[in-house]
Amino acid sequence: MDNRLKPYLYVEINNIAVSAYITPFIVEFSYLDNDGLTQAKSDDIIITVEDTNEFFSKNPPARGSSLKVKFGYEDRIRSAGVFFIDTYDFIWNRQGRLFR
Repeated sequence: MDNRLKPYLYVEINNIAVSAYITPFIVEFSYLDNDGLTQAKSDDIIITVEDTNEFFSKNPPARGSSLKVKFGYEDRIRSAGVFFIDTYDFIWNRQGRLFR
């Protein structure tokens, strides 16, 4: 029996659940809670996906789109809240083309 906790990530873009579409391609997910750093700065979410087939780069979300994120483990899920997409970029690494 495997007792390890299973990671959980839920993502909505403009109130449309997209987790099932991006989860197989996720390379990295990070969340930075800036509350303790400076009150004037908002939190940050970075989701990096493998984009060898250029699906994400050819169909990027519009800047200003809402991004709702929940993450954690099956038994401890945290709502990160609602964000607005302000930037994205394309990078290359050993896995190939990435969209972030």
